[in-house]
Amino acid sequence: MEKQTLTPWDNWLRYKLVAQPDGNALQVLEQSRQSFREAYPEEAVYPQPEISFFEQRLPESAEPLLCQWLQQLCKNETAFPVVINNLSGKPPHLVYARVQSTGAHAHFVKKLKALLQQLAGFTAASISHQQISLLPLITEMSGMLFHKAMQEFSATELAAQTTVQHLQLMKRLPDGTWQLIQRFALLQSSNAVPGVQHWFSPTAFVHPN
Repeated sequence: MEKQTLTPWDNWLRYKLVAQPDGNALQVLEQSRQSFREAYPEEAVYPQPEISFFEQRLPESAEPLLCQWLQQLCKNETAFPVVINNLSGKPPHLVYARVQSTGAHAHFVKKLKALLQQLAGFTAASISHQQISLLPLITEMSGMLFHKAMQEFSATELAAQTTVQHLQLMKRLPDGTWQLIQRFALLQSSNAVPGVQHWFSPTAFVHPN
């Protein structure tokens, strides 16, 4: 396949692939930031928690290809657990929950990275996907408020687990909102098809005996 020809009027947009934590994990996450949210309700943004697997700028003309390849990746992938473990911060304005990678999660991210690299070759897009998944809890704080948040959350113990069963591809619109493009379902373990290798997988998956 030849590399896409990009014209000066191609519309480049930001895409992200996310998963929503289940109800129990959402409750734990909300409780972890509740007191801070009550103290500073207007001074920061408190987004709906979601696990972000990548955020990537792409030409809008590449959207159908991205959807097609993600569907190919997900249709034979089994739902997998992730562990949410404690809070951390990224200066100057982000507080997030850490996502501890499990073996199945790491295996999926490896395949996803190969897909994005292949797509970048067709679209001339740079690779900017996240290799470590994050769960943003508080954003858009001032520097002073960020330091207050880190003082409070440094003593917070948080532990939760959720299973990634669905993924959502989102597109950022010019007004700053995110639009759902497509939802991808992962297989339950009882319906998994062992030994399937995707064309973009860097190594074969050998099912244990």
